[in-house]
Amino acid sequence: MKHGLGVLALALSISGLAACVGAPPGTVPNSQLDFDRTFAAARGALLDQKLSVTRQDLRHGTLEGVDGTRGVSVSLRTMHDGTIRVSFAPLGGDSAADAALLERVADSYNQRITAGSKLWTGW
Repeated sequence: MKHGLGVLALALSISGLAACVGAPPGTVPNSQLDFDRTFAAARGALLDQKLSVTRQDLRHGTLEGVDGTRGVSVSLRTMHDGTIRVSFAPLGGDSAADAALLERVADSYNQRITAGSKLWTGW
């Protein structure tokens, strides 16, 4: 009886190890490098739209850009899966001009972030 329980315990522990080996670990990207690159793209998008960057905090992932009466707030947050969520919000009112400015900043950001992922082939 003791021998049967020992064999059963050994079989369960071996099958448990086999299950662990079968699941390869995922790759973890260099999240700080990605965060810095994303922050730089967001800052560049503000500058592309002729906004003066009045506040930038890399550690907390926040930026603000203004052009007199209008402005844009940018927030970067690292998600649990390692992706970075970028949010744009108007500073002040919610007029149609603010919505258009937000759209232009978001477009500039998207152009910068996709351009950075392409390889230069000008050799």
